[in-house]
Amino acid sequence: DDDATVTQLASAWVALYEGGDKRQEALNTFQDLGEKYNMSLMLTNAVALCHLHMGQFEEAEGLLQEGLTKNATGAQDAEHAYLGLG
Repeated sequence: DDDATVTQLASAWVALYEGGDKRQEALNTFQDLGEKYNMSLMLTNAVALCHLHMGQFEEAEGLLQEGLTKNATGAQDAEHAYLGLG
């Protein structure tokens, strides 16, 4: 099923690996999944990787910084939930 999320993710990673014009296809897929399901840390990093492969370093850096923020917030949220503070 071409619409299955796992299929879309796998296709995007393969497209990124293939390179060339397929990089934009991978970027679009990762962004679409982020809009549909929420831009998780994994999707943020995947979009950043696409930008890196396309030579768009400023965009990639911004997304990687965003990923660091998400990771720190997620770890803090988990700690608070564990301690009953959240």
